[in-house]
Amino acid sequence: MDEFIAAVEVLRRPELRGKPVVVGGDGDPTKRGVVSTASYEAREFGVRSALPLRTALKRCPDCVFLAVDAEHYLEASDRVMEVLRAFPAVVQVLGWDEAFMAVETDDPEGPFGAKEAGQGPLLPVIPAIANAVYHAVGVRMDQVPITPDMVLRGLELKRQGKPARIGPDTLPLFTFKEPLAVESAFGRPADAVAVRPFADPRA
Repeated sequence: MDEFIAAVEVLRRPELRGKPVVVGGDGDPTKRGVVSTASYEAREFGVRSALPLRTALKRCPDCVFLAVDAEHYLEASDRVMEVLRAFPAVVQVLGWDEAFMAVETDDPEGPFGAKEAGQGPLLPVIPAIANAVYHAVGVRMDQVPITPDMVLRGLELKRQGKPARIGPDTLPLFTFKEPLAVESAFGRPADAVAVRPFADPRA
């Protein structure tokens, strides 16, 4: 959830909806500090995370600056993760606004456990997750990407004879006849992507 902190602030301050909101420091952009999160409206002015607050003020004088309230964000995050854990999936939390979900399904476009999460009719996987979070907490999920990264990590651990912390007890062995082409990553061209062997601990 890309603007999670700003979205949580807008939830308790509905009058800020649609306005450029910046969360960082004690909320005083004239002091030293950096942007923790900027709403999408603020990002249109070039305001982004880790930007000095003073620079953010110069780029967007009309931004609403708010102090960081870590305890409140943690409470909101806990509610989001509680919703995710209601699904028939393994959840690994990475931070306030990010988590991996190991979902086992034969059809990603088919029914999934929205019913278990108390959200009525069964929905496809991605809308089910996003809708459940929105209805329970009120924040929108920017994206729910499908990635094999955690699966590949589990396969590599299994190959090394180490316990895989995700997936079934016995993970399948996938072999590829030829190396997979890397076309792009995070919007960057392929020649800008560093590729290392998966088993390399320095990767």
